[in-house]
Amino acid sequence: MSKNSKIQVIVHCEEYEKRLQTMENLGHIKYKLPMIDAYVIEVEETRLEDIKSMDGLICVEMDAHITAQMNRVGDIIESHWAHEHGFLGKGVGVAVVDKGIALHKDFEEEQNRVVAFEDFINKLPEPYDDNGHGTHVTC
Repeated sequence: MSKNSKIQVIVHCEEYEKRLQTMENLGHIKYKLPMIDAYVIEVEETRLEDIKSMDGLICVEMDAHITAQMNRVGDIIESHWAHEHGFLGKGVGVAVVDKGIALHKDFEEEQNRVVAFEDFINKLPEPYDDNGHGTHVTC
């Protein structure tokens, strides 16, 4: 890799909203990931040390394009069979077992799509809100 080559990284940081200007100064923001307090940015490889010394940094990691991987998963689970037989996912509910969930706008647009919630660890009565109290990913 040459010194001036661009790389795409995921930057997890504290006070996500306050870091926008810093991210813009470092490189091109490709995606904002508010559910995990992170940005995907394209930067010159030489800026990686600047990111690593950033105040409030939780973690920085290389980004990976998952499209090809997801296509492979579709082949492994033979989803083409389901599609060919008319099973397209319409009307299907999905249960997610995870360490936490934040009621991000993607879950709440038009209507709240989280229809049930149970916290087996902390016994919270409802999911965290999207104001910094959601699940934090650590590396």
